[in-house]
Amino acid sequence: MCFQIVKSVIVLLCQMVWSLHQLKLSFSNEQNSALQEYKMLTYRIKIEIKQYQYKADEFVNSMHSYLPNIRKAKGCLDYNVYQGFEKDNTYIVVGEWKTRKAMEKHFQTHEFELLIGAARVLGETFEMNIAEVLKTGGFELAKEQIA
Repeated sequence: MCFQIVKSVIVLLCQMVWSLHQLKLSFSNEQNSALQEYKMLTYRIKIEIKQYQYKADEFVNSMHSYLPNIRKAKGCLDYNVYQGFEKDNTYIVVGEWKTRKAMEKHFQTHEFELLIGAARVLGETFEMNIAEVLKTGGFELAKEQIA
């Protein structure tokens, strides 16, 4: 009888240790996925260009030729051109860089020079913003900001 009690206690302890181990693994996986959800600090440029109505197609065509080379640059995370929804003939160029150094190197490239030249020749107005992005993420980041 004493042996049965000891055996039951040992089995119960083993189950508890296993459960704690599984809980720890589960928590670690949740932590890792949460860390992967939020990217590190990145650098972003945003250029808004209002094109002359009759030159919008020229600007789009020139951007199609520049973008592939820009995206291949070391440290470039993303680079896209969007058409403005509320402002006619407005295009927004957004580039995201892994480091400040990579972004600053981009400013010295032939492609960036061409982009600025195209904006100057084909555009009516031009505005450029440079920013550090502290966090990016999905719905979890949005929920965190709301809470």
